[in-house]
Amino acid sequence: MSKLYLFIIWKKSINKKDLILEDIEKKFVIRDVYEIKWSEKEFRSNLKRFYGSALQNATQKAELCGIGPFLLILVSDSF
Repeated sequence: MSKLYLFIIWKKSINKKDLILEDIEKKFVIRDVYEIKWSEKEFRSNLKRFYGSALQNATQKAELCGIGPFLLILVSDSF
């Protein structure tokens, strides 16, 4: 039975999406790619909900990844 995983390509890396997807395909089967759009007003709040207690600083994460649409890639292992 294969396991499901997800990758996120944040806004600041979206210009490299083709390279990233190509790299992911080397080890995983891409099941679907979703474009996610969170409102700018709720972006930090959504980051907190997504990462839970593992996220120390939502503002810092938002600055690092960029606020705006991002890609969520659902994959399974190839075994």
